[in-house]
Amino acid sequence: MRFTTAAALVHELIEARDEKRLLRFQKNLSRQELLIVDELGFVPLSKTGAEMLFEILSQRYERSSTLVTSNLPFAEWTEVLGSERLTGALLDRLTPWNRSRVAKFLMGPGDPHAYMIHVGAGWVLARMPGSVEKFIARFDPLLRWLIVDGYGFHEAFFHWPRYLGGAPVPDRLHGYALRAFDQGFGRCLWFVEGTDARRIAQTIAGFPPERRGDLWSGVGLASVYAGEVGETELQLLRDSARPFIPQLAQGVAFAAKARQRAGNLKPYHDLACGVLCQLSAAEAAQVSDDALENLPSDGAQPAYEIWRQRIQQRFFLSTEMVR
Repeated sequence: MRFTTAAALVHELIEARDEKRLLRFQKNLSRQELLIVDELGFVPLSKTGAEMLFEILSQRYERSSTLVTSNLPFAEWTEVLGSERLTGALLDRLTPWNRSRVAKFLMGPGDPHAYMIHVGAGWVLARMPGSVEKFIARFDPLLRWLIVDGYGFHEAFFHWPRYLGGAPVPDRLHGYALRAFDQGFGRCLWFVEGTDARRIAQTIAGFPPERRGDLWSGVGLASVYAGEVGETELQLLRDSARPFIPQLAQGVAFAAKARQRAGNLKPYHDLACGVLCQLSAAEAAQVSDDALENLPSDGAQPAYEIWRQRIQQRFFLSTEMVR
């Protein structure tokens, strides 16, 4: 058994990281049959500290006993941890009997941001062990693949040298999850390569051909959702994406819909959609909506992929007509 305060534990974790003995310290904590963390909320935690504490508690989840004490109600834990996403994920680990928390949030104030909430859950998935299939099963059957997309973004953002150096995707990913991972990984390439279309194209060309379409889809999403670059750069991006313009445009449509649903469309989104798929942002979002009509349930391939293929087919036909 080990007893410590939240502040002391975070201090030890940061000190172990700085002294390059973090892995050894984490293993030592994982061997404790009971870990008691006192006074959570007594002092606010830094972003790094909160994430390191979450990682420790996630490693112990369903493996060893953990007791956390706090004089704050759950509603105020966000003030301590600094992130609603992290707070919700931590409470899911500590109170597994209350798994409806995210569902309730999505049915309430989180609804306009449903896409990004699922992506954010992917960052949680990336930092905790266990089955990917089991984790995503309790989420929306259609949007749950965005969780794996978020996982891919996380890995590209924090570990891009490893993956661009040839490392394989995590071995706990199987089936369609491998593709969803690439979609998120491609989204992050927009940032990793500094929005430089030529560098993005060169990087994607280094991946096996069967992965490139999903990577370009992610790039298209990020280039519109996050932006912002000029018209010349956007045109270069479209030209560099050939022959994956339909996949690029499908990502653009997803981004336009996410922005529209959240109520935060800006003039840039019209510019980007106009260059990348010859539509306004509202029209691109409508393409995404139209592709959902009579969408079948999951079968040989997920409904999510059928949705994506319908959008890509719409832009493929548009590209052919332009020719």
